[in-house]
Amino acid sequence: MKKSKTTIALLLAALMLLGTAGMAFASEESASGGASGTELPLERGYSWYTCTAPEYLNIRAERSTADAGNIRGAVCPNVHIQARDLGDGWAMVNFCGNYCYVSTEYLAPRW
Repeated sequence: MKKSKTTIALLLAALMLLGTAGMAFASEESASGGASGTELPLERGYSWYTCTAPEYLNIRAERSTADAGNIRGAVCPNVHIQARDLGDGWAMVNFCGNYCYVSTEYLAPRW
């Protein structure tokens, strides 16, 4: 069971990276202060966060965990993303040009 969860997480991460035009990610090097210059500019009204989820953090179309059908993608642990905290336990992210949501329970401010 654990092997299939890992496989699914890796598959979701790969699919997400292939189709994330507009999703603001930073490389590990630039996130740690490297000089690669690959970090995307901060979108207006958004802040940088680090994913602290133990396996991966689901990106959802709606602010609800009740329906697994609203999962649009996932963020791997320790990845830096741009999000706008909505103050109700959810943060908004731009995922492939669509506004989606992630739980703030697994986000830590990057700075």
